[in-house]
Amino acid sequence: SFTIQQLDGRTLLVKSGPEAIIKPGDNKLIRDEGMPVHKNPYLKGNLYVQFDVQFPGPTQLTPQQRQGLKSLLPPPPPQPQPAPNTSSSTESSSASANMDTDGTSTSTSTSGNANGAEHEVE
Repeated sequence: SFTIQQLDGRTLLVKSGPEAIIKPGDNKLIRDEGMPVHKNPYLKGNLYVQFDVQFPGPTQLTPQQRQGLKSLLPPPPPQPQPAPNTSSSTESSSASANMDTDGTSTSTSTSGNANGAEHEVE
C-alpha cells in the first residue's frame, strides 16, 4: 500500500491485493479520484498511476539478503547445456549497455569459447 496526497488536501491510501506484484512500467487506475471534470467540479475523472520500480544496485544487498530473495522467488528456468567437446559452442560474458547511444562502444569485455580460449570484444 502507499499514499497519494490529493490537490484538495485529502490523502488517499491505495492498497493492492496480497498477491499483487508491481513491475516496472505497470499502470493502475483509481476510479473517480482524478482531476475534476470541466464545468462540473463535483465530478472527477480517473487517476492513473504509473510505477517506476527501483531495484537495488549490485553492492546494496548482503549475501544473506541475496539468499533470502532467492528463497522467495521461483527458480530460474533450466538453461540448455551445449554438447561437451564441440567447437560450435561458445561461452560469452555480457557488459552494461546504453540503448540511447549511437551504437558505438567504448567498453571492453572478454569472452571465452568452449575450448578455454579467450578473445577480446570491443
